[in-house]
Amino acid sequence: MAEVHEQDQKLQRGIAEGAAADGPHEGVVLLHRYRLDAVLYRSGWGDFWLAEDLGEGAEDGADDVAEELPPVRILALRRDVRRSKRTLRALRDSVAKASRLHFNGLSAARQLFTVGEQYYVLCDPIEGYPLSIVLAHSAEHGRPYEEATRLAASLAQVLDYAHERGVVNANIRPGAVSVWEDGSLADLAGFGIRADLGGGRRTVLGDAREGSGKWLGYLAPEIVSRQWTEDDASDQYALAALMWQVVFGEPPPAGGDPVPPAGAKERLPARALEALRRGLSRKRSARFASCADFARAFSGERVLRRRGIGVMERRVFWRRMGMVALVVLAIGLAAGLAAGIVYGVKLLHDHQGGRMVVHDVAPAAAGGPITEVTVEVEEVAALTDCTETLEEGRNYRASDGMEFVWVPTMHCWVGRFEVTNREYREMEPEHDSGEYEGLTLNEDEQPVVRVRFKEAVAFAAWFDRREHEAGRIPAGYEVRLPETREFVRYAQAGTDREYPWGSRLPPRFGNYADAVLKEQTSGPVQVLENYRDGFVATCPVTASGENDWGLFGVGGNVWETTVKPGDHEAFGGWFGGGFDTGDPTRVTTMASYGYLGNARGAVNGIRLVIVPPAAATGGGES
Repeated sequence: MAEVHEQDQKLQRGIAEGAAADGPHEGVVLLHRYRLDAVLYRSGWGDFWLAEDLGEGAEDGADDVAEELPPVRILALRRDVRRSKRTLRALRDSVAKASRLHFNGLSAARQLFTVGEQYYVLCDPIEGYPLSIVLAHSAEHGRPYEEATRLAASLAQVLDYAHERGVVNANIRPGAVSVWEDGSLADLAGFGIRADLGGGRRTVLGDAREGSGKWLGYLAPEIVSRQWTEDDASDQYALAALMWQVVFGEPPPAGGDPVPPAGAKERLPARALEALRRGLSRKRSARFASCADFARAFSGERVLRRRGIGVMERRVFWRRMGMVALVVLAIGLAAGLAAGIVYGVKLLHDHQGGRMVVHDVAPAAAGGPITEVTVEVEEVAALTDCTETLEEGRNYRASDGMEFVWVPTMHCWVGRFEVTNREYREMEPEHDSGEYEGLTLNEDEQPVVRVRFKEAVAFAAWFDRREHEAGRIPAGYEVRLPETREFVRYAQAGTDREYPWGSRLPPRFGNYADAVLKEQTSGPVQVLENYRDGFVATCPVTASGENDWGLFGVGGNVWETTVKPGDHEAFGGWFGGGFDTGDPTRVTTMASYGYLGNARGAVNGIRLVIVPPAAATGGGES
């Protein structure tokens, strides 16, 4: 019997390998491990197959798997793609780049391989159930709005994580998304399945072949017209299109700026409809600064920030400028003309916190009027995607209402606001932050000040103990003060910008020493030129300015207390500037002061972070 079984296995292997040479179809076993079962969905690259994982070292066609393994996605490339060596080379580079991504809910391409003349791409195992199947069995009008907001928030975290590392998806479809039974995200596939051919454009490989032209609604207008390559803006467009289909049951019409279907106002809040309108705008500049901003707006938050110059635009811009410079040298243009071009380029654009700000001449040099920075003190909406118990990948709301933003690139939670007097007085009811020049610093929503380093450490330990005893934070996780390097990272929002808002003065948000402070108090002598925020002393934490990661007050208002990396009982300095800081060199993201931490100053405050076990002991990368 064993001999018959061995002969049968050899026969099955020969059939499978022969079939694979002719092209992919059901039953083909690839890499002696993965058996093609069914086509999940079609794309411009080819067919995405659902493949059973027979296990490492399994024989072709074998069914006696020791343990059941999750299925995987395998892309079988179209013939015209296989014939282009340039496209294959670019695709191989894309797969290699995506294979370095590791994030909860992110399914990436891991290997490009061949069987005979057929090229395949092996992707991560599939978790959950394909969203396309869930939608096909849903009611006529799609899924509930609340479920869609949770899915949008999770997808946005995955996409922004990849975008920060220079990887776009470009394959967002219901078939590329898997969900669990409760509708939450299991994974988003397609990362690494693209080929940037340079020059700011990419050969669009017939994306409309996914069964019908309705999938054109997922393609941003600049992609359909081949005016630009896929990037974070086109991914955001596709994410908005996906949410459109999730709630309305059908993809949006192609071309951008779609008209909502009848009854949309009864199904979605006004801000959610506005979020879909902005996300699906024909104009790239009208879309959101990030996918997370879209998800927040879709959930009902007010998000005014618009996108500026994206990473891809900036790269292409400088690539083209390099070509111009070579032409200038080749034709021997005058040195003066070349200098003028360089100067013009330098003044062309300034990326400021997700917005584009155009400066003609620096106001200070021109002796112009003060630049008014209008700050409206208004109610900041609470985060809608917070969990009441700590969960990695989600924002967190503590028992007293203090909010923490999950930062994927840091793998920790950062306090959305600086600690307020109200929050600190839960530990020390008699604490008094005092006054400055006769102005109170003691209101409930002003940041707590006049707290020494040891008292700040004690507050973090008290807060940590309270949340653990309430069962809201699992064992091993720690609430503490941020390390110096952690402050710099969240102040720069993952970039290398010189200031929390960008690369140039005057500030675009914050609370620093301005003309108002000089006019109404006896100090300080030095104030920031051409700048006015209207606050004399500390302002409410909600009015201290929001950066790209949704953190308020990372610049100005109060200096934030930090600890040394690896030694969380040692003072690391105060960072971020305060309401009386007027020296331009001290408002940078790297500026700090203090040696012992024993000062009880009117500008020294606290922000908390929550770190997982590895980082809590100093063993993880912050």
